[in-house]
Amino acid sequence: MIVLQDVAFADLDALVEFIYHGEVNVHQRNLTSFLKTAEVLRVSGLTQQADSREDVSKFYYSLFISLLMLIAHRFAPLCI
Repeated sequence: MIVLQDVAFADLDALVEFIYHGEVNVHQRNLTSFLKTAEVLRVSGLTQQADSREDVSKFYYSLFISLLMLIAHRFAPLCI
């Protein structure tokens, strides 16, 4: 099991929406948490970090794992 510490499901869900649609609506009270999560996962277009090749690989690995967790969470009720 992989745990993303301090990453709220709502933030992860919003990040996936941003990645797929290029935009996302986030309530102002959730903005700080959302941007922190984007920075931790190094989502380009939301943060201003210079990425090295190794950082990009880590980002895609983290994103892949995050997407798997999101899919598992959304479809878990269907597996019962």
